[in-house]
Amino acid sequence: MSFLKKYILPKEIDFFEAMLKHSKAIESIVKDLELCFLEIDNKACERVLNDESNSKEIKKQNIKNLLGTFITPIDRESIYRVTTELDWTAISVRHFILETNSYKIENLKEYNLIFHSLTDMAKALTLGFESLKEKKLQDVDRECDEVRSIYDKIVSEYILYMAKLSKQSDIETIFTHKEILFQLKDIAKRFHICANSLEDIVAKMV
Repeated sequence: MSFLKKYILPKEIDFFEAMLKHSKAIESIVKDLELCFLEIDNKACERVLNDESNSKEIKKQNIKNLLGTFITPIDRESIYRVTTELDWTAISVRHFILETNSYKIENLKEYNLIFHSLTDMAKALTLGFESLKEKKLQDVDRECDEVRSIYDKIVSEYILYMAKLSKQSDIETIFTHKEILFQLKDIAKRFHICANSLEDIVAKMV
């Protein structure tokens, strides 16, 4: 059998493990993002961009494997969708860093609730992919619900921050922080979309 698997049978890739690895890379990025702006950790800020580059390489490898593999545990479209959506999450974080750098903003402790919630979203999504790999489908649903619940919490916080911002008199402050809040909400939205696609995989496996 080992001879057949090595020389005759089509190559098999553990795509569940590949997606889990990608999700862990995103979780690392978001943890560093929190340290960067809440702890004012410059090394963490640098790691965000390095981690995003690592995430991009994982995405490229996963797509390469997808194109070069005959057998997949689920349909190719689902794997491709999750892979590209995880990549978009990392890209959104990079865009946030680039924007805050252009505004020369380093301290965002006032938005600590959103940063903490993003970290919780990343953790829940990774737990979802871990449960998928272990075929614990009900646990996947629970983690996806958690991601969506945290997203609703972030949107509520976003609205409160925007209402507070509207009372500011300085136009520059209003403009820059409006953009910052929008970018943070966009990162959360990417997690929400990833969770939906993860749950779609589970629906196809039942």
